[in-house]
Amino acid sequence: MTDSNSTIKEQFLETEKDIFVKAVSGNIYSLMNNLRNSSSDTLYQRRWVWELLQNAMDTTNNERDTLISIKLDSEDFTLSFAHNGNPFTVDNIMRLVHQQSSKPRKVIMKERKRTIGKFGTGFITTHLLSEKVTLKSTIRANENGHKYFELLLDRSGQNESELYNGIKNAREVLLSLDLLPDVERYNNDEMNTKFIYHLDENSIETAKIGMEDLRRCLPFTMAFVKSISQVSLNNKLIYKYLGAEEITKGFFLHKINITDTGNRYILTLESEKEDATIAIEVLVEDKKITLIPLDENCSRLYCNYPFIGTEDFHIPVVFNSSSFNVYQERRNGIILKDADTEEIRENKIIIKECANLYKSLIQFIGTNVYEIKETYILADINQPFNYEWLSKKWYDTEILKPIQKYLLHAPFVEVNNSDEKSNILQEDESIKIWFPANKDIKILENIWLLASNWLTFIPKDYQYKKWNQNLFEGCPKLTIAVFCNGLNKLGKINELENKLQTNISSFKNSIEWLNTLYSIIDNDADSTKKINTNKIAIFPNQNGDFTIKSHLSLDGGDIPEELKNILARLGVDCRKKLLHKDVFLDGGIAIDREKVVEFKNIASQIKDQVIIHYSNKMKGVVLSENVLKTFRDLYFWLVENPKAGDSFGELYTNKEIWLLDGATIKKIFEHNSKTKLLLEKYGAADLDELENLLEKIERKQKESISPFSALTALGITSKDDLEKAIKEFATDKEMSNALQHISIADIEMLEAVLKMIERSKLNIKNLLALKSDYDCSRWTEDSLTTISGVLKNGRSIKLVVRPGDGSQIILFYPEEYKVLEDENNELWYDKEGKEQGEYFLGRFLKKTKVNRMPL
Repeated sequence: MTDSNSTIKEQFLETEKDIFVKAVSGNIYSLMNNLRNSSSDTLYQRRWVWELLQNAMDTTNNERDTLISIKLDSEDFTLSFAHNGNPFTVDNIMRLVHQQSSKPRKVIMKERKRTIGKFGTGFITTHLLSEKVTLKSTIRANENGHKYFELLLDRSGQNESELYNGIKNAREVLLSLDLLPDVERYNNDEMNTKFIYHLDENSIETAKIGMEDLRRCLPFTMAFVKSISQVSLNNKLIYKYLGAEEITKGFFLHKINITDTGNRYILTLESEKEDATIAIEVLVEDKKITLIPLDENCSRLYCNYPFIGTEDFHIPVVFNSSSFNVYQERRNGIILKDADTEEIRENKIIIKECANLYKSLIQFIGTNVYEIKETYILADINQPFNYEWLSKKWYDTEILKPIQKYLLHAPFVEVNNSDEKSNILQEDESIKIWFPANKDIKILENIWLLASNWLTFIPKDYQYKKWNQNLFEGCPKLTIAVFCNGLNKLGKINELENKLQTNISSFKNSIEWLNTLYSIIDNDADSTKKINTNKIAIFPNQNGDFTIKSHLSLDGGDIPEELKNILARLGVDCRKKLLHKDVFLDGGIAIDREKVVEFKNIASQIKDQVIIHYSNKMKGVVLSENVLKTFRDLYFWLVENPKAGDSFGELYTNKEIWLLDGATIKKIFEHNSKTKLLLEKYGAADLDELENLLEKIERKQKESISPFSALTALGITSKDDLEKAIKEFATDKEMSNALQHISIADIEMLEAVLKMIERSKLNIKNLLALKSDYDCSRWTEDSLTTISGVLKNGRSIKLVVRPGDGSQIILFYPEEYKVLEDENNELWYDKEGKEQGEYFLGRFLKKTKVNRMPL
């Protein structure tokens, strides 16, 4: 209240001050009410740290680099935010107390430098941490000095009256600042300003949320602002801006060092026309740049600092401008509505320029100056969230569709099995690269596997799943339906064989490829439905032609191929309606088990066709040579398979009448006469006995010893060895005969014999080296065919190694007999390099039928 003894002027000024403070307290009360009602809103919980960061940077006024320190003490329940900004002025300390911005928002776009707004209504969001904040800082007293002060910003009042008292208390502190001593040796580079927030359990979590958002997005802000030199979190985690390199015109590579992760790089493109920049994080190695996808919780729009809430703007890079016009005080977006205002026009100009920079980044990929990896990231551009500040129609028409169209024709897609980058569509709009597509990951993996054998141009094996998430309008989707339509057009399985790439061995053959396709069709309900309802030919019959499912039956598995051939030659191609025997259909696309064709069905069809032809013959129709030959083949098949007679019924009973003509009967008679003579010649009672006799003769001929077999078996390596062998086997008629036929010229074959012996020793040694009970590390060749130095189960043994070519082993050298006199030693053979083994006495006795042995 005013003093009744004061003058009118004094009363007027006192009342005016009272009205002003009440108006301020009313405004702050309204803001605090809104904040308290939104305390659980993560957008607010993330925003507080950026408000403090912006204000800190603004107070340096670009005069020097900004240094910031944030400390969260969970035990002391405090958070301090300190910076090296300029001292407060009376103007901005008053505006902080009264919660008003000290900087105008409006600037000229192309100036590129401006403050975002200091201590305005955005600062109120920091009170989510605590409604009482202690400010320790300096104020510029006059031209000669500064004064330290400490001020409590108390916004805890639950009504306007309580807030009014808090503001009055703060004003009283400010009015007494002249009484404080001046600061000696004031240093601008020190962190002279500190905000201390007094926390509780809930606000500690809010503090952590904000600091996590800072870690996520700070590298981008440091790349945009550049004057934020260092940010320290709890004195342990320090972000340092280390400068930027212009790698090509307009492209800057910013290096930020972080204590726990090392250097991080932000690639920016800056416009020469507008206040517009785009950015993406990258890895850098020599001339290789690897793109890194944005964190899903990272804001996509920045006004040097992130617009919290734009994570769903759905662009793969950050769009930034210090000239963006903010949508409301929440700073959660920019105005891009359909209204025609200056602010909206400015924003749309900037967004379009960012889109142009985005295209420039795509162009940069194709320059070959740098090898750009993980380019699929740049395709993740789609319709944004339905923001209240955005005209989706304008954005779709002016930004999204033009970018997507540009992407379709730009060579930026990394192709499987190639170092080249491909455009998605050709100039004539035809498809160049296909993208496997399916919601089910397992089905998607199989589609890619099928495609890797079918198509040349598909994404790299480790990127196709990412593309599946990023596909936009116009991208050719490789679906199950595309494969099915492709098979339908190919028509034949051999055309599929030609289509599949033979240099990739994912599948043994085209049938295995098809079975994989059928399995994923069966696991995809939509595809199964389409296959079962649409008339599409994707299943091969036994002729290799693709056929629709309803035209096919299952092969019972008991039908001889010879009878299928006979039926086809009689005019009925059963293979045409039989599913390929190696194709497996299961589940929803399986052929009904009732549709099975068995031997009896084929026999019935053959009988029907024979009756038709025989009836025509009876009517005087001359049967073609093909039909007559088919009848003869069928007759002989029936003779050789009498057990099948029941299935053929009267055809089998009347086979001679229905199937044979005069010429055939004559040939059979002559054949039978020759057979009779052969039986008499060999003294056989029937054909089976004759066959056994002929097999014995053939086997004896094979077992007889040829000169070369003798050389091989005996290991003869010189003329002297040959003479020794002739004397050694003088009493063995068969061996002696073979040796006598060896001429001096035959000795030339000895080189081949030596090679076989060496082959045998090598193969036996390699075989024994794989056996755990043998140790061949001291393998020693005592003679051409005897080995020592071998351990078996720790015991020393010797070996005789012989070739087994010619299906026999013949011992010759005296040292071989000497070695084998010891029962512990072993005889090993190598038959033609294909079979190796130890030769046992039991095998000898079995083969030779010897039952008496001298002692």
